[in-house]
Amino acid sequence: MVERGLFICIILLCIPIVFANSLELDKQTYVTGETIVGVVNLDENVTAQPKATDIVLRKNGVAIDTVVFLLTKNPQQHYFYFDLPKTLAQDIYDVTTSLSYIDDTQQIQQITLNDTFNLIAVDPRFSQLALQQDPEGHFQNDLIITAYAALALQKVKPEVANLAVTWIQEKQDKTGCFPLNACTTIETGVGYKVLDAFGFDSSKAKNWLDGARNSVTEGTFTLHVSGGDGSCTIGNQEVTWAYQTEDFTQEIFNDVLIECAATAKANITYSYLGSTYQDLYQKSGTSMNITLDKQGCYGVGFKNNCDTESSAMVSWLINEKNDWLKDAFDDQDGLVAATLRKFDGDDYYTKWLESNKLSNGAYPSQANQEDEDALITSLAYIDDELTYTWLKQFSGTTLENAQVLYYVFNDQRPVSSVAVSPAVIVDGTDGIITFTNKESELVRVELTPPDFVTVDTTSFLLDDKKDVTVKINEKKDGTMTVTYGNSSTLVHFLALGEGAEVPTTSSIIISLVGNVKTTGLNLSAGKKSGGTLTIQNDGEQVNNLEVVIQGTIKEILKVEPLEFNLSVDGTKELTLTLNEDGTGKGEYDGIILIKDNKATYLEIPLSVAFSAETAEESVEEKENIFEDPEERTEVEVSEKKTEKKKSGSFWKWFLPLILILILGVVGFFFMKKKGKKENLSRSDEKILNIVNRYGRQQKQGTGQ
Repeated sequence: MVERGLFICIILLCIPIVFANSLELDKQTYVTGETIVGVVNLDENVTAQPKATDIVLRKNGVAIDTVVFLLTKNPQQHYFYFDLPKTLAQDIYDVTTSLSYIDDTQQIQQITLNDTFNLIAVDPRFSQLALQQDPEGHFQNDLIITAYAALALQKVKPEVANLAVTWIQEKQDKTGCFPLNACTTIETGVGYKVLDAFGFDSSKAKNWLDGARNSVTEGTFTLHVSGGDGSCTIGNQEVTWAYQTEDFTQEIFNDVLIECAATAKANITYSYLGSTYQDLYQKSGTSMNITLDKQGCYGVGFKNNCDTESSAMVSWLINEKNDWLKDAFDDQDGLVAATLRKFDGDDYYTKWLESNKLSNGAYPSQANQEDEDALITSLAYIDDELTYTWLKQFSGTTLENAQVLYYVFNDQRPVSSVAVSPAVIVDGTDGIITFTNKESELVRVELTPPDFVTVDTTSFLLDDKKDVTVKINEKKDGTMTVTYGNSSTLVHFLALGEGAEVPTTSSIIISLVGNVKTTGLNLSAGKKSGGTLTIQNDGEQVNNLEVVIQGTIKEILKVEPLEFNLSVDGTKELTLTLNEDGTGKGEYDGIILIKDNKATYLEIPLSVAFSAETAEESVEEKENIFEDPEERTEVEVSEKKTEKKKSGSFWKWFLPLILILILGVVGFFFMKKKGKKENLSRSDEKILNIVNRYGRQQKQGTGQ
């Protein structure tokens, strides 16, 4: 039995591996910015060999621009990798390739292979919103816009949100309301919501809102009457007072009728939790009816007349039911309908909203209207794909965008994203793998290499970029697991298979000159900018190089020249112009490739973000946006040293020259005093010649 089993195993080992035609990705869920890795498997009958340009990222059949790297293990296995653009929206995507070849019967055959994956992405509108923040923390100097922006960005851009909260806190009145000295119920509601959401004391703001509500269940109401010749009937009580020097005051609990002998003025002072609010319910005349509003509604201001918008919005912001809205609903207002659907629960309001929903999924502000209201659509949305699609594609004012992001997309969180290059290594020995953090948060990266690969570190914190030295001790197949945050990816180490061409090492080595910064650049909206990048060839002569721009950056980038040659040890200066027409906004990223028809020799990543503020000083930004600030400082110091050195060298030759000239003048007058007829002695001539010769040498040494 043992021998028979051994024979079967030997036979099985002799069976050749047969590949079915397929395209397979390493995993089925990716994050924007990550490196996607896959393999094209072909059976032995397929004679076509894929190229990098044959590997295409698509969404709903539409190709998306990427930079693909393709490496062949053998004629049947072709590995590829590329970085997912940061600008992609969360959705389902697929990677496809189509190949044509002639089969054994001389017929043209075509195969299309693909694999699908889910993309997790933070909505790009969060970044666009963050860019609109003023350096002081506010958004358009508006408390409501700033509050909604802070709420929307709390989880995705916490540093932006926290700065906005600081600005909002400075706008709180001593009574607890917002904004300072000009309080309204809606602004106090959003102020309360922000303080509560960010863990600050919100009780004063909530107490102010409780007091502002038109109700008599809280606080003390005091009637003040002046004039009236000091004689009035208040309710059923006749009262007199010294009207010339004081007002009549009386605490009241209900509505009151005031009748006076002469014209009088009346108002109410309201006291609640140590705060006093004067001149409420003001009236004048000989007969006045003071009616305390007990409806439970909110006005625009403190105990103002009932207002449906204020009452509805405060209900959302403090998450409390307002019974007044049900009586006030006129069967027309979309905001009130959405509010009642949430807090009342009556199925009627759900039916009302559905009856008035527009064909594109949006909701109007009023019944039987065609206007698309972003706020009401956000509040009315409940798991409806059509409405969700409308909200996902919506782009409006800063306030509307912030409200949509807060009410609908507030569940999004930044996820760790790391790009790896190269992600596939074929027939390698040793080299460097570069890890790039595609998110703003610091992330720990853990490496688990196979037993035949040695790395100089297996754990590190990744801020921007990190180069890891890799030594491959044996040429065979294996993978290194790269773990970061809640995600992971694989780096493939592959030995060449039978029939594969041995990759040749190019003697063309093109690199970027200097430690310049090309990613994370920031520009003011509407500003044209740019600079120069210098590349050099440390290898052999190369002709017909071309510049290829990949990614969204190509929308605002112009590079000159686009074609050139590079000699041995030659350099070339590329002039880059960003946002030439001034229309750039939001974030752009991509790669500048230096390549020919054989290979890509240099990849220069480039990303820029435009702020909302428009600079007014000039049309241009700084001369070279790509200059490293540290190098800029070093250059300035070097220039100062050079100036100082030049200044020192000037005095070094100038002082001796002055001394020589003085000696010459003295000698001249001395000779003149001796008289023209007197001849110079041989020794005097010798001294004078030496003096003159030294003076000439000093002048020649300084170029004068």
